[in-house]
Amino acid sequence: MPLDENDLKVVGETVTAAVAGAVTRLTDETLKPLTERVEGLAGKLASVEAKPAGETIKLADVQKLLADELGKRDAAEAEKAKAAETGKAKSDARAKFVGEKAKDLPAVYQALIAGDDEKALADSEQAARKQFRADLTASGAKLPDVGAPAAGKSVIDASDPSKLSAAQKIEVGLAAGK
Repeated sequence: MPLDENDLKVVGETVTAAVAGAVTRLTDETLKPLTERVEGLAGKLASVEAKPAGETIKLADVQKLLADELGKRDAAEAEKAKAAETGKAKSDARAKFVGEKAKDLPAVYQALIAGDDEKALADSEQAARKQFRADLTASGAKLPDVGAPAAGKSVIDASDPSKLSAAQKIEVGLAAGK
């Protein structure tokens, strides 16, 4: 279906309006920080003591004002860099903790571990482990009773024979002979 003259005119106006709106928004977003900076400097220049008629602002006044502003900017950038470095150090410490202490947990539960110091990380790890156990139990999985002897066996029977003392080995031998 071919477009007639009115259709082309409407399409042209729509496209023109959309492009003009996009250009205006882009220009406003781009110039906003610069405009704010200029307005701030203009306000500071206005606050400089008014000079009598015929006297001009000295270069030293402008240099001082500029140095103050650049100093503030540099301080703000240094603060941002320090915050980023601190955040990275905390992130590295957390990653090390998780890698050493929680490598046996699934990644979903490792992601629950958070904290700013060793104690907070340890507490968070224990909470993640409790959540993992609760989720496993809720799913119907049977968890072994770690550290307890198997049913019907003594504690000595359940242990590693290479780690038994001589007396315990004798006891195991006597119990086996019954």
